[in-house]
Amino acid sequence: MKDHQDVLIPLLGTGTAGELDGVAGVFEKLNTIMLPEVNLNDATLDEAIDFLRAMSVQLDETTSNESAKGVGFIIQLGDEDHPAVKEVRAQRITLQLRNIPMVEALKQIANSVKADYRVDEYAVVITAAGFSDPTLIRREFRVPPDFLTAG
Repeated sequence: MKDHQDVLIPLLGTGTAGELDGVAGVFEKLNTIMLPEVNLNDATLDEAIDFLRAMSVQLDETTSNESAKGVGFIIQLGDEDHPAVKEVRAQRITLQLRNIPMVEALKQIANSVKADYRVDEYAVVITAAGFSDPTLIRREFRVPPDFLTAG
């Protein structure tokens, strides 16, 4: 007998006339923005992500709304004293690429510094590979099936 209820909260908003919101909108931009040239020479992770951020605004044709152009990027490595974070910060990125989707450039940048990334509702979040920030806590609660309807 099931003694709890799974509650799903949709991540996708309701876009207008061909524009997508949330995770789907970020994925669409990552896949459709084509970078004509990526030329990074001994760049830090911050410099590489700043480059992607600027190019995403400049080349975003998924919307005509100037304030909605581009992809948000958040570098969330965690405790700067952690060895995994220090390793990511110490890495340098050298890439020469042409005519590549932004998502592929992001993958190569993340791989070259041993970082992971995930697409959230409003941004791409970059984290140190294999490191979870201890300040983030996940909790699960079992609730009765009538939890949402009980008054």
